[in-house]
Parts: sequence; structure tokens; C-alpha cells
Amino acid sequence: MSKCILYRQYDCDENLMYIGTSLAFFERLSGHRSHSHWFDRVSKITLERFDTKTLLLKAEKLAIIKEEPLFNLRHSDTLSGAGNRVLKLWQVAETIGVGRRKLYRMIEDGRFPVRPIKGTKPRLWNGDDVKRWYAGQGK
Repeated sequence: MSKCILYRQYDCDENLMYIGTSLAFFERLSGHRSHSHWFDRVSKITLERFDTKTLLLKAEKLAIIKEEPLFNLRHSDTLSGAGNRVLKLWQVAETIGVGRRKLYRMIEDGRFPVRPIKGTKPRLWNGDDVKRWYAGQGK
């Protein structure tokens, strides 16, 4: 049986949270449990096996681009636009066309009212929320 596994993690509402690969799935899952701020929201995991690591990595990249999981950072630079994914602070700044320092000031004085996703460290924002706010600014 192949050890090349593509896995998908979903929350209780069937939102795709993360897509990953592993040659040692249970060890990788343990790593998520210890280091991923979102792991406690996972309620379902699906597994797909591949014959080779090359096929596995190609399938992972395609799945992340096509399915746009909420917490993947790898391959997220190839997604279209900022919507429907999680953004780091620098990505929020880039999306709205300001520098990081200016974004910090906008957050502090209330000119950027979009709140980060609760419980995320480092702070992460929902890309759809950022795009919606920016679209409403007439820019």
C-alpha cells in the first residue's frame, strides 16, 4: 500500500480548511495538532493515495489552486485574487495597496475595520472580507 497520501481537513460545516501531503500521515497529523491554530476545528479528514511522490505533489498543488482551502499558505500565491482564502498582514497590505506600517496605523485608528480571524497567531484575515471592504472604499 502506498505511503504517498494527500489529505483534506474539513470543519463541522464541511468547509475545506487544509490540504496537505505526507509519507508519514499520523506523524504529520500530530504536528498539526501541536502547531496549527485551526486544528481544533477539524471534524473530518479524507485521504487519497498516490503511487509516487511526484504524482502526489502535482495533485496537491492542483487541489490547493482549484479548491482554495482556508489555511494553506503553500501554493496560495497562485490563487486568483485575495478572495476565499486566509491572508497574512503583508498580503492584506498588498491587497489594499498600502505598506505594512500604514496598515498598522489604519488598524490602530479604526480606518481598517476588518477584524482578523479570531484566535489566529500570527493574525490572519479572511480574504473575502478584505476584498469586500476594499471594494467599498471606491478604489
